[in-house]
Amino acid sequence: MKSTMKTLWILPLLLAACGGQPSVEDAEASLCGAIDDFGGALAAYSQLDAQSTVDDLQTAREDVVSSYEAMQAAATVVEEARIADVETAYSDLDSTVNGISGRDTLGEAAVDVGTSLANVQAAREQLYSNLSCQ
Repeated sequence: MKSTMKTLWILPLLLAACGGQPSVEDAEASLCGAIDDFGGALAAYSQLDAQSTVDDLQTAREDVVSSYEAMQAAATVVEEARIADVETAYSDLDSTVNGISGRDTLGEAAVDVGTSLANVQAAREQLYSNLSCQ
């Protein structure tokens, strides 16, 4: 089951490594899987006893190191996915404002700018709430 869990959460990491950006939901699901794997690896340490070999200890250590690094990578992907929503909305706002002709009035551009601005504000609020900022 452990290898199945890794298979499920590693896909968004692979997408991110290939330049594709997973959704926030997929990235968070991957992080949850990585945290579970890390917990399982830590639990293996507690299963060692006086009868365990040094090889058993080294194997447990390697599993902990590997799962910890995977958890860190998954956390990075989550943060990148969260900020990507803000970056996309900001880019759209910037393009909208830059695309306004000097001959247009603000009244003519207000709807487009207002929509783009609302998208940036919504993405910013989502990022802010996910971080538990005070």
